[in-house]
Amino acid sequence: MYIAEIKGKLPLSARKSEDVLTSNVFSFFNYAKRTVYLKELIDRLNISVSDTNLNRAEFIFWPIYEDGTQPDLVIIVGKYYILFEAKYHSGFSKQSATSESQLKREITIGQMEAENLDRIFILVAITADHCYKPEKFKEIKDYKVEFKWMNWQMVAEILLGLFEKNYNLPNKLFTSDLLKLLEYKKLRPFRSFNDLFFSEVKAVKESIFLIPETLIHWGKFIGFQKALSKLSTISDVGEIIFYKTSNR
Repeated sequence: MYIAEIKGKLPLSARKSEDVLTSNVFSFFNYAKRTVYLKELIDRLNISVSDTNLNRAEFIFWPIYEDGTQPDLVIIVGKYYILFEAKYHSGFSKQSATSESQLKREITIGQMEAENLDRIFILVAITADHCYKPEKFKEIKDYKVEFKWMNWQMVAEILLGLFEKNYNLPNKLFTSDLLKLLEYKKLRPFRSFNDLFFSEVKAVKESIFLIPETLIHWGKFIGFQKALSKLSTISDVGEIIFYKTSNR
């Protein structure tokens, strides 16, 4: 639905939906060449997985656990059970009179599922924040769980970086459409000048500067004083016309 959203063909509720965004982004990582794109994402999360395991990774969108808890995505890859909880415009559900908070429930049930599959459990929270906000996760700081945070902007950063460094990038049109979607949703991060990628400039055979001899009308520079001497003089204005601090 990349093009439909960019062209404004989706209702506002769909454009603001974190479920639609999750589907768009992680379906890409599921179907595009995993040893390029999924590898880059996993590496950014400081998780080490072989190419063979990346190709065998299982994507489970919105699994429903026995207690009714439903995270956005689980990726089972190699020895890891990675649970993703994604937010866009909304926040994480808080504790109520009848149940624990969303993240606590996902940690509890996720760890059980990971143990049953003999996998290492990792919780990944995704938000649209430009930086990590610890106050959003203070409720789980005492939990003994491997927790990671990322934002949607990281996805755009990954795609842009791959574009710049790989001229023979696989799934190039697919990648371009997703990048356009993230830009449309204002989910592209600021990149410092130190992170910019510059391609090597090849030798230029011809001059790239203006050659005066090739012009039909050209001549020597005669200087500003002589060139402006025939202009009418400016009369004295009689008072200060610039801003004065004493007038504040």
